[in-house]
Amino acid sequence: ATLQPVAAVQNGVAVTYQATLDVSSLALSGQVKNIGPVTYRLNYAGLNSSQQTAGEVYVAGEGAAPVARMKTFIVPVNKNAADDGQYLTILKKDCVDYITENAGGGYYRLSSGGYVLKSAVDVDEGAATAQSAVASIAMAKAPKGEKLTIGGTARPAFTGSMDEDSVTVTFHHLEGFEKMNASMLESTLCSSVESSISDDGAVTLTFHLNEGVRLSGWDVQFDGNDTVVYLRERPAFDRLSATPLSDVTVVLDPGHGGTDPGASGVAGDGGPWEKTLNLANAYAAQSRLEALGATVHVLHSDETMTLNERMELSQQFDADLFISCHHNSLGVTADSVGVSGIEVYYWNDQSQRLAELAGQSLAEDSGRRLRSVERSYYRVTMMTACPSILLESGFITNPAEYQQICDAFAMYRYGSAVADAVVQYFAS
Repeated sequence: ATLQPVAAVQNGVAVTYQATLDVSSLALSGQVKNIGPVTYRLNYAGLNSSQQTAGEVYVAGEGAAPVARMKTFIVPVNKNAADDGQYLTILKKDCVDYITENAGGGYYRLSSGGYVLKSAVDVDEGAATAQSAVASIAMAKAPKGEKLTIGGTARPAFTGSMDEDSVTVTFHHLEGFEKMNASMLESTLCSSVESSISDDGAVTLTFHLNEGVRLSGWDVQFDGNDTVVYLRERPAFDRLSATPLSDVTVVLDPGHGGTDPGASGVAGDGGPWEKTLNLANAYAAQSRLEALGATVHVLHSDETMTLNERMELSQQFDADLFISCHHNSLGVTADSVGVSGIEVYYWNDQSQRLAELAGQSLAEDSGRRLRSVERSYYRVTMMTACPSILLESGFITNPAEYQQICDAFAMYRYGSAVADAVVQYFAS
């Protein structure tokens, strides 16, 4: 197709060219077909050039409902078609939902109500479905809590929340759940499991906790196409023991690593970069936590890892706490001498108390001021299964603070401060 300008062409003024193509004949009724990328060809001043789009075009035949399939370990679902930090839920790899709108800004709107980046999903071809046919439900004890397994044929989209008394999870596009009797499930953590089905077919499960039961978090996991709701009980804490954290598993995530050095300190290549300082602090915290009985996993020893890989490992280790170790920096044009101190970030409500304790403890032990403890949408803080925080322990672009941070005894104090915060968290 030949593209035509949408406005009068003037020298030196950018103008959009467009064309409308009817591709309906390429799709079969009830099916979705990938017809590939678009190739643009330009002839200008006697020169020919071409450019292929990064994305591909899908055609939905009559009656077909396109299905989005999540590509990575977690995919944030936005409330709006914008990167504004407002999230509706976090879906897992291979979760599916129907696409209801090709929204602007590179987003699809899902039938469950949120928006996902097009780059974060695949579109299923053929007569795809997001429906999951439910065959069974069962509750069973797990090493650190209980798991409800819903036998199904697909990984459904979901939302959820937790408070002191209950956990509520809503699943979309479950077929046949009305034949199940959730009230008959036997649980050691819950007084009852209540289910309801909305007019649009969404299934909501509410887990009412027994009096005295405290959870560290909740999670939706998958075993094949079976959906697993994980209620993670808070680990035991023995105040009279020399190893009070013996039932606790902590994952320490040294930020950056491998080919990603993080920020440069004021010494440049003449001193340690952020990744080295992050790793040193993680090892210091590991030593102190293990002395108190905790099982500690440091996610890497200077390897390149994606954020999703870090979170997936944390799930595999069945972590009770997740702490990401970082240092702060400023741009080269900023006055870094007057900017110093500690910042702590969290996302989920169950992480707030740990974030506050970590910030206070590190400020007291290091002598650096606590700038802030705030909710923010760093990817690694978005886990719901356990408290997860990101700890910025100082500015390596501040000469005085950089010198303190690089001191071996300061690293010991960092480890002690993190361990103290963990002890206070479980003791409270």
